[in-house]
Amino acid sequence: MTETTENTQLDDEAAKSIASLHFDIVREGHALRNLSKRQVSRVQFGGGKYVVKSYRINPFRRIFNCMPFNTDYANLLGGLTPPLRANFAYRFNCQVTIVDDAGEMDLFHLFAHFPLPSNFIDIYSNAGKLLAKIHAKNIFHADTKPPNFVINSNLPSMPPILIIDCDKIRKYHAIPMEKKLFNLAQFIACSPSKIDSNLQLYPNAMKAFFDGYAQEGKLTRGALDNMVGDAVACALGNRKIEVRMPPAMKKGLSASMMK
Repeated sequence: MTETTENTQLDDEAAKSIASLHFDIVREGHALRNLSKRQVSRVQFGGGKYVVKSYRINPFRRIFNCMPFNTDYANLLGGLTPPLRANFAYRFNCQVTIVDDAGEMDLFHLFAHFPLPSNFIDIYSNAGKLLAKIHAKNIFHADTKPPNFVINSNLPSMPPILIIDCDKIRKYHAIPMEKKLFNLAQFIACSPSKIDSNLQLYPNAMKAFFDGYAQEGKLTRGALDNMVGDAVACALGNRKIEVRMPPAMKKGLSASMMK
C-alpha cells in the first residue's frame, strides 16, 4: 500500500497505475535506466509528470524491515528535492517510488550543449547554494555528482535547482567535515565528457558552484580555498569516488583551476 508521508498525494489506485505504466516502459526498452536491481522511467499520468524508480528487494530485507534506502528523505530534505508522491511495495520483491518530474536537464548534460544558456553561472551558483543548504541540515547525500542536480523547469513553487537520487542519505547531529568534502569531491570528479566547445567556460562554472556554496554557508575566502583544495585531493585520491572526466581535464585538475 502507499505510504503516508507529508509529500504523498497519490492514492493507491493512481500509484499502481503509474507503476504499471513504468514497467511497460521498462519492458519496451525506453527506460531512462534499466539495471538489474534498479529501473528508472518518466511517466505521464492524469495530467502529471513523474519519475518512477523500481528497486529489486531481497524479500528477507522486507520481512525483517531492513530496507537498503531511506524512505523518509523527502521529509528530511524539505523543499530541496522533488516531492515524493508514493512509496510502496510492488509484489513481493520490488519497491516503487514516485516523485514529481522536475525537468529533463541536469548539470552533467548541460555542458554538452552548445551554446550554453546565458545564465549557466547562476545555474552552477544555485547548485552550490543547494548543497550548502543540505549540509546546513546536517545531511549527507551519498551521491552529489552533477547528474543529480536537476534544473527545475516543471515545479514553479520550488527552487531553480533540485537534488535527486536521495534514497541513501544520512542525517547527522553535526555533519562531519569529511562528509562535506566527500560531497564536494563527488561534484568535482564527475564532469561531462563532451564539452570541447565549452571547455574554456567550465572552470567559470565550477568557480560559481563553490562561490555559491561559500555564500550560502557563510564561509570566508580562506576557509573556502582550504575546502576546495581538500576536496580536489579527495576527488583524486579516494577510491570510493568515481572519476568521470576527459583525461586532459583530469591531468590539469587543481585547486587553482577553481579559484
